[in-house]
Amino acid sequence: MAQPAERHRLSRDEFIAWESTQTEKHDYWRGEVFAMVGARRIHVVIALNIAARLKNHLRAAVFEDA
Repeated sequence: MAQPAERHRLSRDEFIAWESTQTEKHDYWRGEVFAMVGARRIHVVIALNIAARLKNHLRAAVFEDA
């Protein structure tokens, strides 16, 4: 039976040094590294719309209390 591949965990400093040499972006979580998937245009549009609505909501809440 095949054995699972041994996972090499990186320290935060090792990851930062390694990531700076890569052409693609990666996520780092508890020593493990994961390739990031590029965002699609629709994802970017939705994220910006949510952020804009949240900003407007928070701005209104601050000015209502003043």
